Amino acid sequence: MAPVTVRRRIVALVAAGCLTLLVVAPAEATTAVVLDAPVEPITVTSLASLPPQNWLAGHRGIDLEAYVGDTVTASAAGEVTYVGIVVDRPVVSVQYAGGLVSSVEPVDALVRVGDVVRAGDNLGTVTADAGHCAPARCVHWGLRREGVYVDPLDYLRGFGPVRLLPLDVRVRSPRRTPPFAQGSRGVSSPPQSGSGTPATR
Repeated sequence: MAPVTVRRRIVALVAAGCLTLLVVAPAEATTAVVLDAPVEPITVTSLASLPPQNWLAGHRGIDLEAYVGDTVTASAAGEVTYVGIVVDRPVVSVQYAGGLVSSVEPVDALVRVGDVVRAGDNLGTVTADAGHCAPARCVHWGLRREGVYVDPLDYLRGFGPVRLLPLDVRVRSPRRTPPFAQGSRGVSSPPQSGSGTPATR
């Protein structure tokens, strides 16, 4: 085959590849999932420390400052896949688009398995159950994608995967007065599984 013909074919293949990228890239960008925090305003008291293997120790999610009685909401439109007790703590899990399953605890649920929710819908309220941040209180927010734990901050509106933060930094937004005088501040613990049902860590 003549060298000129070969070069023409290579140029044609490269041009076709560029056109494919131009068509596919915007479509992939529009399917990116963006989540809202399950409690507002958001103050992160503990960042995620995801282990390389599921059986290793780590912190599978982030801890959000919360008070007993605070409202916990859906981070996006989805379906409730789990409402129950995990390690003596009440957990609510919701499946979102993109293979994401969000779990929050400790939450006194106002929803049931199978309920369809929209972003901002009330899932329940923060309970006084002790978590791994006891004696303080908080909401632990775990997030899995296709059964693998990921960092919720990578999907949180206004954050994303690029963050240059020391581990001891507290990421916070404007504070507010606790709704109940007996409410204490703190942190909680994570779940696991690939089917929308949380498990112990």
